[in-house]
Amino acid sequence: MSLQCFPDNVLERILAIALTNPVFIPPGDNDPHPKLMRVSSQCSKIILLLPGLWDRYLFRHKPFQNADAVMAIFRMYLHLSGSNPLSFIFATDFYWKLEDTFVNLALPLQHLGDRKISIVNEIIQPNLRRLQHLSIVLTVSEAAKLLLDIPEDAFRALKTISITLIVETTPGISTFTFEDQYPFTALPPLREGLRHIKGGVDALVTKLPWGSVTKLNLGNVRIPLPVFMRIMLLSKSSMTEAYFYVHFTTRSSTDLRPRYRKPITMSSLTKLHLRLVDANFFPEFILPLRLPVIEELQIDQGTKRCSLTWDLGIYMTWFLRCQHSVTSLRRLKLSEFALPGQSDATVHGRLSPGRKSYRVLEKFLKKLSGLQSLFLPAGICVHLPILDALATRQLLPKLEILHMVAASDPQDVFDAVRTRNFGPSTSTAWEYIRGVVLVLPSTFSKEEEKRFKREAASLNLDQGFVLSFVPPCGMENCNAYCYLGN
Repeated sequence: MSLQCFPDNVLERILAIALTNPVFIPPGDNDPHPKLMRVSSQCSKIILLLPGLWDRYLFRHKPFQNADAVMAIFRMYLHLSGSNPLSFIFATDFYWKLEDTFVNLALPLQHLGDRKISIVNEIIQPNLRRLQHLSIVLTVSEAAKLLLDIPEDAFRALKTISITLIVETTPGISTFTFEDQYPFTALPPLREGLRHIKGGVDALVTKLPWGSVTKLNLGNVRIPLPVFMRIMLLSKSSMTEAYFYVHFTTRSSTDLRPRYRKPITMSSLTKLHLRLVDANFFPEFILPLRLPVIEELQIDQGTKRCSLTWDLGIYMTWFLRCQHSVTSLRRLKLSEFALPGQSDATVHGRLSPGRKSYRVLEKFLKKLSGLQSLFLPAGICVHLPILDALATRQLLPKLEILHMVAASDPQDVFDAVRTRNFGPSTSTAWEYIRGVVLVLPSTFSKEEEKRFKREAASLNLDQGFVLSFVPPCGMENCNAYCYLGN
């Protein structure tokens, strides 16, 4: 049955359901609106006469040359929307990728196309009195212009707003995303803060309305522990995604105020990335944090003063204090990074004192039964009993992606993956291993490396079995004591 068989009122409802996507600017041949208009003249006529199909816009940061033509099309679309309230979304999704928490923006934020269309001056300002929903990414100076130069009463129709601030004075990217809704409790203090901001994250941290911050990237700015805990406390109800770079000193424990030692429940936080320097001075700092809905957790450690260790007992205690974290967590990444002047990641000996018994790791992983992706660093040794438990699906039955380090022949890892994926099972509540990254020391012969690669390829994993060969630890006494400089 063709669409022409339906009366206009029925076809209107069908098209209204089909066109749930916003209108794309700049337009493209495969966009839903022009695509459905090409189905028939009847469809085209109805779509052009329905204002509700033309009041939501997603502005894409993609290159185009003819800015005048794009603006003419945009104004025509606005005319089709009648007097309906408008929604503008400026799409720049740079928050989370598989391995990179934040990625650089490929195109300028304040302009569309070849820097020919000003987002603020040509798109937002002329439509302020009809603008009901706004989601935008701006630099601090651009946000100051938007929020300070435009009178408050100009946003008469506005009901919700999401502003991501890009801090220009730091290397890389530092961002703050605010979400506010009518009657707007965050915008007035944000406006006031921007009046006095000369630039810099330190000043912003003291001025921002943290109760409205939903996404935060401070991964390029080292902050002390008290500042981190203060931000977590103030944003405990609003924060959904966050990235922090926290450094510790010998006084981190004594300098932390009592109010930051009490439980802090981050009720909306689903993604957290912590980059920690010398956290061994005070590893218990994390215990007050409660993450009941956490789905992705990444903790990177580096050190310049002491041997780097992973106290899994503390992490196990942390998870057990909030049972919901145990069931909600889907992706866990524990990694080590090099500070300036230190060597890159290496593979370390298995016998270093301070390495926890495999039973501690086993108990820790048993609590995370819903985990789908696991990334373990060189500092956490995966013993044979752990591999056996993974192979028999007694441990991490939902696991699909595994990243680990082996200090010797990887045959045990190959056998574990093969047994898990192809061995008999009495249970259906488990997942296949779909991808593995295995880091090995570069001390094997070329023939051995080729053999390992053939073995890995023979497992035919959906997302591949990647072997990475890196230099072994250069410390003479690695097996007895190792300064983990990575």
